[in-house]
Amino acid sequence: MIQVEQPLNGIVGSERGETGRYGNETPREVELRRPFKIATRHVTNAEFRKFRPEHNSGRFRNVDLNKDEFPVVNLTWNDAARYCNWLSAEEGLPAAYFWDVDTERMRLVDPPNTGYRLPTEAEWERIARGGAENRLFPWGPGFPPPDSAGNLAGEESEPLLPRFIRGYRAKHAGPGPAADEPPTAFGVTGLSGNVSEWVHDGYEIPSAFGGPQVDPTGPTNRPFYVIKGGSWRDFAPADLRSARRRFGNNPQVDVGFRVARYVE
Repeated sequence: MIQVEQPLNGIVGSERGETGRYGNETPREVELRRPFKIATRHVTNAEFRKFRPEHNSGRFRNVDLNKDEFPVVNLTWNDAARYCNWLSAEEGLPAAYFWDVDTERMRLVDPPNTGYRLPTEAEWERIARGGAENRLFPWGPGFPPPDSAGNLAGEESEPLLPRFIRGYRAKHAGPGPAADEPPTAFGVTGLSGNVSEWVHDGYEIPSAFGGPQVDPTGPTNRPFYVIKGGSWRDFAPADLRSARRRFGNNPQVDVGFRVARYVE
């Protein structure tokens, strides 16, 4: 894990006129004041199976998604939150989440403590943007991506996927080892591709009104959760932007997670 030392304050979401913008990307200003650490890569199958030995990430067509070194996938947001609590216990940290019997969901303790949790959408996106660089894509401003920018749907995926990025080649058709992804300016890997990621926030379309949001953790008691980042299935520029936000609540073949935590 790394502790992010550079200022990350800025805009989350996209301004009107940004090419490929979706209507759920309401721009809002955030201030990340509380120090935090974030994992430099995705949680792997081997790591997740220390918590849940029976987990199987499955297959996609002829591709085995279950290799030890691959990012864990085919799990719910609640599964990821439970892993965070298990990891906290392993390291003698307080549990960041508790089981809410009314909503039948994991919820963040209030106020948030220093236990492991999922990165917030604001943390994830400001890191993907490179802080003050405010990158359109995690790799920079241009498309198609430069060589080896991330494990996306490049020409090597033609036998596997119906559409891909012409003129771009990734190292793998399907997922690759979590440790094999290139770093961003902050040293965090996998923001451009390999697997998309569950982040902490419940999903809603944010309001554009109000002042800066300080260390926002997003809404609670929502039926869906935010998913950030491109994956090995993604090829469209609109879906690879730092601001892109999907949502879901079911396991998916290309959605995994990483961990983060406050340090004080």
